[in-house]
Amino acid sequence: MLVALISAQRLQTIERLDTSNMYKKANKTVFILTNRLKESRPGIVPPQISLDSFPCDDKLDVNQLLERYLEVTAPLRGSNTRLFVSYQLPYKLVTRQTLARWIKKVMSSSGLNINEYTAQSVKAATSSAACSKNLPIEETVGWKPKRTFANLYKKQ
Repeated sequence: MLVALISAQRLQTIERLDTSNMYKKANKTVFILTNRLKESRPGIVPPQISLDSFPCDDKLDVNQLLERYLEVTAPLRGSNTRLFVSYQLPYKLVTRQTLARWIKKVMSSSGLNINEYTAQSVKAATSSAACSKNLPIEETVGWKPKRTFANLYKKQ
């Protein structure tokens, strides 16, 4: 689930990614969220999820992989516009629990300690990993204010 690892979003947000609210720019794919989220405050516009290309390695370029995923799942998707669909019959939209299972498997394969992090804490896990590599997570993940990450999410 490269989308989850790159976007560092909560399961609720990932579950709601919709291809009808997706557009492509030069080197990125952007999802516009139209539904209220858990962390939404009244009057605040839901965030856009931007998935930037990774030109250094095609195997890790989320945009190329996303394009291929949409191609392969088009026959399974039918009239559904949500991004993630199951790959087993009856090819329904995936639930949050299925996403959690997928994410936990990928987190484990990526070397993240799944005893410390759950699929629900993918935002904290990926942000902490990025911070340990000196990546600018505040701008990319959108921690506002910056102290929120330091106080509540930053792990070793």
